[in-house]
Amino acid sequence: MKGLKQFNGHKGIFAFRIDLDFFHPKHVEKTLEAAEKHWIKMTWFVNMETGQFHEREIKRIAKTQDVQNHGFLHETFKNSEKNLENIMKADKLLQEMDIKCSSFAAPFGFWNKELGKALEKTGYEYSSEFREGKSIFPFYPNTGEKKARVLQVPIHPICLGNLFESGYNEKEAIEYFGKIIKLLYEKQVPIFLYGHPTGRLGAYPKVLEKIFEKVNELDDIWFTNLTDYAGFWKKKKFKQRETGWDEHNVFVEDKKSKRKKIKAFYKGQLMRVEKKKISKRLHK
Repeated sequence: MKGLKQFNGHKGIFAFRIDLDFFHPKHVEKTLEAAEKHWIKMTWFVNMETGQFHEREIKRIAKTQDVQNHGFLHETFKNSEKNLENIMKADKLLQEMDIKCSSFAAPFGFWNKELGKALEKTGYEYSSEFREGKSIFPFYPNTGEKKARVLQVPIHPICLGNLFESGYNEKEAIEYFGKIIKLLYEKQVPIFLYGHPTGRLGAYPKVLEKIFEKVNELDDIWFTNLTDYAGFWKKKKFKQRETGWDEHNVFVEDKKSKRKKIKAFYKGQLMRVEKKKISKRLHK
């Protein structure tokens, strides 16, 4: 396996995105501790409807991590002005905490053309969603009139919460992420994962620890964050690389036959995992 220009000459690339929707200080701290222990600089998209009351925690995160904008209201609108207002209200609050943002992640991963038009007015460099387009590599989405100037940096769309809701337990979730990391590495597409601290990664920090350990086992990985990678991609002016979700995204396993499957559906580009029939749920 040779290195790729898109990976800055490395054989693989890894970044982790955090969507911080609701604050549970202990869970936030546990998530942060896992990243700092492994010297990982994650990109934290912070929702400011609740974040405005947690300045101390946000500034603590910003000391070692990349903090970006996840909107004020946790919602994506069908009106560009409402989207712009939502983005800039959060941006202002973050600036008051001495944090300057250059990107936005839409709540629930929903991107639409009206959001795209709003982002054009922010001066932001990129956004990160997973329900727009079929590319796994960064690309410029179509806003309806023209190609956007704001880069789209997709991520793997299955998080720990999705797995729990589909009946996975902690051990099975760790196995899932191990398999998807291996698959994406072998296919030489970005290993860009995401998750939420509150009730998820912060409540089950072993999952995040195991993800970092698994990636560290791979040969020649470029450890980066979404903001640095977006800057790299824009500087190099790479052409859009077509790589289908259906070939590289979701990995599920049929327990009975142990057959490996990749499933996808194109309505919204959100990958689904297979629900497991188990008697006990992991939720506490």
